[in-house]
Amino acid sequence: MAGFRQNLDANAAFADHLETEAKPDSRFHVRVVFSCAIATLGLIADSGAVVIGAMLVAPMLTPIMGLALGSVRGHASLLLSPAIALVEGIAVAICLSAALTWLAQALPFDALVTLPSEAQARTSPNPFDLGIALAGGAVGAYALARHQQSDTLPGVAIATALMPPLCTVGIGIALNDRGVWGGAALLFVTNLSAILLAGILVFAVLGFRPERWHRGALPTGLALWHREDQCPAASSVARSRPESAISSSWYSNHTV
Repeated sequence: MAGFRQNLDANAAFADHLETEAKPDSRFHVRVVFSCAIATLGLIADSGAVVIGAMLVAPMLTPIMGLALGSVRGHASLLLSPAIALVEGIAVAICLSAALTWLAQALPFDALVTLPSEAQARTSPNPFDLGIALAGGAVGAYALARHQQSDTLPGVAIATALMPPLCTVGIGIALNDRGVWGGAALLFVTNLSAILLAGILVFAVLGFRPERWHRGALPTGLALWHREDQCPAASSVARSRPESAISSSWYSNHTV
């Protein structure tokens, strides 16, 4: 029981930490701008190494994991801030990548005469992209929840599945090519959904539960332990009741 309580406390502390980190503050916006700029220029220059390097500063992990954790815990405030951060990040990335593409076309360097292969690869979703997104979401959720380390390394796998497609959407808009921005948008939505699903499943496996479960809606032994922790007087009364009476009381309170 001590281990169970310790796990609940650790999960609650992590949820509070993630709620703080997932807010769309100035640090988040700065990282979005720089990661998008580097990724867009890498796509235009057709350099895969530059695109991957941009992922080191992309901040997409925390808001997405905040949405996943908020979905598991049923925590409204934990859903709102990450959702705002994600929407703002998407809007900034698309607008900035489109502006950089227009600028590249205006310069006398014959840029984007043809669509670079790095950008073309983000316009045709396939099952391998889905697998990458699922694996990235799973490792990101596990690394944050159990190690609570910097989001840089696990965030690379997630950002690789999200930021380049977003930048390709902006490139397609600037080129007025519906096939480019439409395919990239489809890839982004597919990858985002897969990452969220993987995060939700990992958090559920790690023991995260809806908040109401920790407010007393727990069966028999777990509910008794929770009451003991909050009210010693109630715990002494509860211990004096037979187990069958406790079970019967819980059953009557949770059935129609």
